[in-house]
Amino acid sequence: MELEIIKFFLNLKDSCIFNIFAVITGKTYIFITVLMFAAYAVYRLKKQAIIFILVLIISVSASDVICYRILKPAIGRLRPSVELRLLKQENLNNFSREFSKKDFSMPSNHASNVFAFFIVYFIYVRRYWIPVLINSLLIAVSRVVVGKHYPTDILAGMITGIIIGLFFICLFCLLQSLVRRKKTEPV
Repeated sequence: MELEIIKFFLNLKDSCIFNIFAVITGKTYIFITVLMFAAYAVYRLKKQAIIFILVLIISVSASDVICYRILKPAIGRLRPSVELRLLKQENLNNFSREFSKKDFSMPSNHASNVFAFFIVYFIYVRRYWIPVLINSLLIAVSRVVVGKHYPTDILAGMITGIIIGLFFICLFCLLQSLVRRKKTEPV
């Protein structure tokens, strides 16, 4: 079923929709939109901006490392493009090769990273969270449209990013409360 979804989108390769999603999935688009939302957050949060930036950088970095270095190799699901190539070549002969981490698709790093960003933004800023959510969804869905991931890879990435983001938000809240308690304790 999921491979059929990928084939459907790959048949749209020369369409306007495919080209739009190819731009959305690119590093430039992601960098500009995330930077724009982060800049607004810093402006809005003022004194809390440093905590926001710290939690954001740690959450997105952890999300990226955990997905790429731990989850992808552990799960070992091949990207749709690799599977389609293997299916074509299997008809010709038995094809075997060693796969690298870049050939694995579950979970999607893009989805995990943008949803770690989204949850941190949502918890700290709250204002204008709907455009951030829509942007995160567009980036995540773009990975399916361009044939890099299956829909379940995206879902797993979204869940992973949210969990990692929430973990670091809770950790920083706990650290902040410990620091406040330490300051108010009599000497």
